Amino acid sequence: MSRSAGPVFSVVIPVYNQPEELSVALDSLKLQTYAHWEAIVVDDRSDDNASPDPNAYSDERIKIVKKVNNSGRSAARNTGIDHSNGDYICFLDCDDLLLPDHLLAIALKVGEIGGSAEIIRTRVIKKTEDKEKFERKTRPNIFYTTIRLFTVFAFLLNC
Repeated sequence: MSRSAGPVFSVVIPVYNQPEELSVALDSLKLQTYAHWEAIVVDDRSDDNASPDPNAYSDERIKIVKKVNNSGRSAARNTGIDHSNGDYICFLDCDDLLLPDHLLAIALKVGEIGGSAEIIRTRVIKKTEDKEKFERKTRPNIFYTTIRLFTVFAFLLNC
């Protein structure tokens, strides 16, 4: 993977009335061992008391984009893509987490295959009932070369 001047990964996070969950998701992103990322948090017209505060995040890699009208997660993701500067787009829901080496593992994989992957889907890890153990849901990694979009579906679901 060739290193550009800007971020390698643009992590798009749609949010609607979930400030506490967003804070936890952003904390997991700030703990990434791979530092070449930006977060585009798209506020899909949250209520005033639940809207993300741009001053609350001291990391300059985190941008807040506020939509004028609520239009749902898909439209919020598209808005995030429109505001992204990274070489690759990753999606992260505001109530999910990334493991600390997630972006590094993907960067290494893309570099290993010569940067030719255009879509990669990763595994889902779900917390088990006792909240102390994790269960891996096996899904195949898929590499497509038909469109220029790199999507990551890696969620640590709180159940």
